[in-house]
Amino acid sequence: MKKILIIVGASLLVFLLLVIAVPFLFKDQIKKAVDQQIAESIAAEVSYGDIDLSLIKRFPNLSLSIESLTIVGQNQFEGDTLISTDVLTVAVSLIDAIFSEQLEIKSIELIRPDLQIIVDEDGSANYDIAIEDQAEEPEEESDYSFSINRWDVENGSIAYIDKQAGFSAHLEGIDHQGSGDFSKSQFDLVTSSALLIDDLSYQGISYLSQKQMSSDMTMEINLVDSKYTFKQNEININQLAIAFDGWVAMPENSDDINLDISISTPRNEFKDLLSLVPGMYVDGFEKLEADGLVSIDGHLEGTYSTQQIPAFELALKVENGMFHYPELPSEVHDINVDLLVANSDGDVNSTLIDLSQLHMEFGESPLDGSIKIDGLLPSKID
Repeated sequence: MKKILIIVGASLLVFLLLVIAVPFLFKDQIKKAVDQQIAESIAAEVSYGDIDLSLIKRFPNLSLSIESLTIVGQNQFEGDTLISTDVLTVAVSLIDAIFSEQLEIKSIELIRPDLQIIVDEDGSANYDIAIEDQAEEPEEESDYSFSINRWDVENGSIAYIDKQAGFSAHLEGIDHQGSGDFSKSQFDLVTSSALLIDDLSYQGISYLSQKQMSSDMTMEINLVDSKYTFKQNEININQLAIAFDGWVAMPENSDDINLDISISTPRNEFKDLLSLVPGMYVDGFEKLEADGLVSIDGHLEGTYSTQQIPAFELALKVENGMFHYPELPSEVHDINVDLLVANSDGDVNSTLIDLSQLHMEFGESPLDGSIKIDGLLPSKID
């Protein structure tokens, strides 16, 4: 019995030593392989710090961590950092990596990733850094495939600057988790996110700034038909919750996008809408007295392409709204709003903006108004 225990103990000790030593023994080979793959596939300046290969951190899975990864553009984007991250960690199934043609990625983790996407006036993009395969003969199809179980982003940031379209978005403090089996042709993609919309601008006009956003989404992915169906989805912008369902499809051999999406507000308090108004959502917002109901309903259906937009309808209504900050001498009350923005034919110039009712009272002073803009270029205004 004693001899058996000694053999078992020695075997465990040898196994433990191998688990600890193997990553160090193969570290140089891994770094060489990473450098070779980068040189063959990426046309950009890539730098990184230490590489850590471990069988302990994610045991029984094998984990590879790369510190201080940075990708900087070249040519017209020289000096512009596309992405940088403190730590990138990938954990894979060790058994599958050795014995199977199906590589299962257990998790991908990014700590403090900073992504900056730039599209120049000529349409060139800084993310177009892949080196095309110059081989004349097509490669033979491989049975090798992979799946991803889970990914996590901790405290990330994204800057998207499209100079051609005049659009920019800056997102900060991104915490995101997701899961889905990409080895299947149809599966559910489940994600949860929280972030700060630092700024969202179009043609020099800021539409959203300093807004907290969170979302919980379940999307059915159909890779065969390139169709993505929203199943259980809710987005919160500050206090306002917006639910949506429907689908988006991308037909094969076409750049068009077909979609049918509906949105609504599952909770309809006027104070939730006020949280989106610039200057309203400040320190002390919780002290704001507010009452009244709000509803937002919308539908987007049709085809998006370079020639047309989908038909859409967005209706906003406020009934008997009221708000009052303790520091203000009087409340704003009897707020009633009826706004419709719609387009029925896919031509952006046919958009209708109809504010049929606007009424509110500042203390004893009433304000009433309405405006109807039928078409953009040209416009009929009432």
